[in-house]
Amino acid sequence: MIISDEAKQAKFDKQKQTMLETKERRKHQRPFVFELKIDYSHLNKEERETLKMFFVEAKWIYNHILSLEDPFKYDSKSKIVKVLNKDKNIEERELKYLPAKNKQDVYRKLTWNIKGLYSTKKFGKKTGKLKFKSEYNSIELSQYGVTHKITGRNRVKVNGIKRPLIVRGLDQIKSRYELANARLVMKPSGYYLHLTCFENITSRNIPQTQLQVKPNIGLDFGIKTSITTSDGDKYDISIRESECLKRLSRKMNKQVKNSKNRYKTRMELRREYERISNRRMDKANKIVNKILTQNQIVVMQDENIKGWHKGLFGKEVQNSALGTIKSKLKQSKQIIIVDKWYPTTKKCYRCGNMVELTLNDRTYNCDKCGLTEDRDVKSAKTTLYAGLSSVNYVPVECRESTPVEMKPLLVVPDTMSKYCQ
Repeated sequence: MIISDEAKQAKFDKQKQTMLETKERRKHQRPFVFELKIDYSHLNKEERETLKMFFVEAKWIYNHILSLEDPFKYDSKSKIVKVLNKDKNIEERELKYLPAKNKQDVYRKLTWNIKGLYSTKKFGKKTGKLKFKSEYNSIELSQYGVTHKITGRNRVKVNGIKRPLIVRGLDQIKSRYELANARLVMKPSGYYLHLTCFENITSRNIPQTQLQVKPNIGLDFGIKTSITTSDGDKYDISIRESECLKRLSRKMNKQVKNSKNRYKTRMELRREYERISNRRMDKANKIVNKILTQNQIVVMQDENIKGWHKGLFGKEVQNSALGTIKSKLKQSKQIIIVDKWYPTTKKCYRCGNMVELTLNDRTYNCDKCGLTEDRDVKSAKTTLYAGLSSVNYVPVECRESTPVEMKPLLVVPDTMSKYCQ
């Protein structure tokens, strides 16, 4: 059937109008992403093979498009791709499992990445280049009702699989949510569906400001103690490698490369890494939630966490979740960030004196004003003073003073020390 130009234009105008309406509606909504785990034990042999081949064929398509001289001329309707086999020889393979809509999503995502790198390079910034993938772990499901759909209390229909899949966690989604796109994700622990929902912002779901005035707090990041607050609280978020992980690493190193047993051990190793990563993320989320909900303003220093990985204590930093906590805190509007070169460790918040300390000195002693305090707690308080002074913030206890008087830390030492102790 031949479609006329008028029909094509009418369809394009309708799609454009729908996209504009959705964009306008999203301005008054907030997004949520829910992770639903697919119950692998209830899948038959055919469904398990289909899920597995979804990601294999997505990898084939991605690498095939990347190998073309002009990726933008790829025909998404083609079912033949060129793939490197185990002997590093190019052979043609037919796509049998991945639906056409998902092929288009893989192609569109790749073209967006190419355009993004081109735009970055155009502005004079250094860019890398896209590389071939050894595995593809995330497939876009871009259109609710077409690529995926909730069909029951704990069932989701995914395009390309005949039966609805049984998922765990669907009770998180409320009836007031507007369902949108999703991702089919493959992890070492199984298959997951990351479903995006939107909720209308109303006076009912906006957090009400509490009547009581919350305190302000300063944070000090460190190696021995991960986080120290100006109130004296200390958090150790280090989760070290388990004995199971070390045992699996030794076992895999002794096995023959490209063997089935080595592949099984590698999957067990990846599952153990995922468990440790989940524990770190859980700890980070709890600490961030506690800090932001119990305090009005949080001041922290812009520490170079990435640079700490290369230092003497790189192993301790890698076992912690400092980078995750820092990135989550920076997303909040309650955060004030102090420059990373500010001498929070050396500087005395009472008199402004500079005291040289070594790593072994755990107590700060100021020979000018006589301040004696725990090194990390003192650093957190200095961070708090510097952050509040940089934005001309006047605490509740000091409302009689003016912001100008609080700019230098040395002008009102008694008032400031009273506020933070």
